[in-house]
Amino acid sequence: MPGYRDEKNVDPHSHVETFVAAKFFIDNWRWKNVPFYIRTGKRLHEKSTSITIQFKEAPHYAFPAAAADTWRPNKLTFSIQPHMDIRIRFQAKRPGTEMVLNPVDMVFSYADTFEEQEPEAYETLLEDVIEGNQTLFMRADQVEAAWEVISPHLEAWEKKTTSRFPELFTR
Repeated sequence: MPGYRDEKNVDPHSHVETFVAAKFFIDNWRWKNVPFYIRTGKRLHEKSTSITIQFKEAPHYAFPAAAADTWRPNKLTFSIQPHMDIRIRFQAKRPGTEMVLNPVDMVFSYADTFEEQEPEAYETLLEDVIEGNQTLFMRADQVEAAWEVISPHLEAWEKKTTSRFPELFTR
């Protein structure tokens, strides 16, 4: 698949943002040192929206040290699209005499649990607009705070004139 700058009618020197991967930290006591990762882009392999919480390592393992090489962190994932489900991934000992752990998933799937059809992507939001329900919408101060975080990055990006575009904001 051609890159964005190789597309027909696209300036080969374009600096249009087509992908971002960012790591944010919230500056308060509750979320101190907890990274929040955001990834979004155009023409990715698949369209998906999910929230994943990766749990911190415990101070001690429930499994013996022999399992340390195969240990993976537990995760809780809320998938919003293309399929709505909630899954928790944790470690389980593989059957047998060796101490080998594998990640396993417990999944709650809306489609598998309920007979009613899942709403389309914006169906719920449009219905809320019609009914005047603002529960799922951002307040003005939330939008302003989001732009306050993102705007300096966009402004810095606009000033860059390098051809090493993918490397602009890497460490």
